[in-house]
Amino acid sequence: SSGINADYMGSIPEFILKFYEEDLTRLGTPAPTEAQVEEVEEDYEVEKILEKRVVKKGKIEYMVQWKNFEDPADYTWEPTNNLEAVRDLIEKFEKDLEAKKDVSTIFNMG
Repeated sequence: SSGINADYMGSIPEFILKFYEEDLTRLGTPAPTEAQVEEVEEDYEVEKILEKRVVKKGKIEYMVQWKNFEDPADYTWEPTNNLEAVRDLIEKFEKDLEAKKDVSTIFNMG
């Protein structure tokens, strides 16, 4: 019957339709899960990278302080691939980290 297509469209979750409508270049890429869409909230802006840790299989995660979220309870650990957009902040953090390391080795000499 010709109704199949409409039913199919109706069964696609709203958030997936929105995902593709927002950016048509996404067509042909895998649809996100609902959880992923929630993570992509546009109003989350990285204020600062605070910490770094290595998790399983040598993956690196950074602790992020979000703009307008001052409470440390709101800081989150994010994998590097979530932070592509703020690569410059990560590089700055890494530089500062190196500098701190250098300083502490100087002080630990004696």
